[in-house]
Amino acid sequence: MPRSPRASWTPSRTASPPWPRPSAWSRAPGRSPSRIRRGIARADFLSPRNPEKSTIRVTAAGLTADLNLDVAFIDPAAAVGTAYSFPNPFHPPEQPATIAWKITDNATVTLRVYTQTGNLVLRKEFPSGGPGGQAGLNQFVWDGKNGKGELVSSGGYIVMIEAPGTGVIRRKMAVVR
Repeated sequence: MPRSPRASWTPSRTASPPWPRPSAWSRAPGRSPSRIRRGIARADFLSPRNPEKSTIRVTAAGLTADLNLDVAFIDPAAAVGTAYSFPNPFHPPEQPATIAWKITDNATVTLRVYTQTGNLVLRKEFPSGGPGGQAGLNQFVWDGKNGKGELVSSGGYIVMIEAPGTGVIRRKMAVVR
């Protein structure tokens, strides 16, 4: 069963939390700053199955803060050279698949989709610094069509993502029509 994207933040001794310090939080009436205790918290957020921006309101001991989350298919802590596809299998044309990957630097990225017998189905190139070729998380929505605009047949496919400095990332995908 495919997993939903997750967003979490676990503090370290040197890292600042992604929300305002307690002095910037709204205080409950009658609370003084000297009564605020600093602690460690961990939150796991189960999101819908698509990238989005979400806000979580956190309340503790009369203090409230809004946490802004960027939900992505790839864990931000994942190693460079990681790729995911969702959903897998997917059902074109009703349901496209999102292919997401992470690279170290801006680079020209080439995405190729092959059949299991090695025939090239689709080739997409993303320019350095543009969508798909930026340092960090990138994605491409595949509608299940080949380079000629025709729907591919049911079966297994291999996605290869190539970027200088990252190497070749491989991912298997399945199409069910």
